[in-house]
Amino acid sequence: MPNAKTNPRRRVIEIKPIVDPDAKVYPRSINGYFQRWRWAFIWLTQLVFYGLCWLPWNGRQAVLFDLDTRRFYLFDLVLWPQDAIYLAILLALSALALFPVHRCRRALVVRLYLSANGLHRDVSVVGKTRRR
Repeated sequence: MPNAKTNPRRRVIEIKPIVDPDAKVYPRSINGYFQRWRWAFIWLTQLVFYGLCWLPWNGRQAVLFDLDTRRFYLFDLVLWPQDAIYLAILLALSALALFPVHRCRRALVVRLYLSANGLHRDVSVVGKTRRR
């Protein structure tokens, strides 16, 4: 391995760990408002995921991937392989819709409120109204 003595142009930087690599990490319990909501949604989504396959709907399962006939039943909606582009577009739009909500939640709520009440023309900057 070349070092600073054999090659004056190349400098070797030794990497030292900041923390002890043999230290153990112990999880701690967390209690609070958001933790309760998190567990409630975990149970809700698990019940939906595992329960929909047992729910009868018009003589069949409510959610059914019928691979032999290449159909996907979602309650009364029947999707064929040709409909995959619509599902892909819906998935992409749903993923993109998360970004503005996550990044600027307050601004989005303010804009929706002002638009719903017809006040969007009277606001130049969010939070500051313009007098006429």
